[in-house]
Amino acid sequence: MADTNQRPRGGMTLDAIFRQGVFPPWPEKFRDVSPTGWVGQIWRERQAALKIAQVPHEQNEMVRIAKVTGKQPVLAEPAVRQSVARNQQRELAQIHHRINAVAEQAAAARAKLKLILFEPGGRVVFERVVERLQGFLLQSKYPRS
Repeated sequence: MADTNQRPRGGMTLDAIFRQGVFPPWPEKFRDVSPTGWVGQIWRERQAALKIAQVPHEQNEMVRIAKVTGKQPVLAEPAVRQSVARNQQRELAQIHHRINAVAEQAAAARAKLKLILFEPGGRVVFERVVERLQGFLLQSKYPRS
């Protein structure tokens, strides 16, 4: 399953009974972002997760095709597949941890932002804005909820 950053064209085989799922597409609005920013970091982690997700998909597809054609699937030994799966689970846990770290950084940066409105002279006019909004609401012909 190749990631083309477009809408999902098909599915990926999820399990031995061949249920299909879709790896969500990357939103268009985030296509051209800095690779060092938060969105770029999430993009890299998504790509790593997609690469891991492709391995069982390809194995399941080999088994499905082998059942249809009546041939034996070409798969690694069970012990090797189990070892690879454990390594992939560890990598997915690390990806999850890195994504959470990026989300925490973004949330901390957002929490530091403060709303400050300035007049041209440099004086804070937040109270005047509130008074104007209250006056507007009192004169409004729309009912207040």
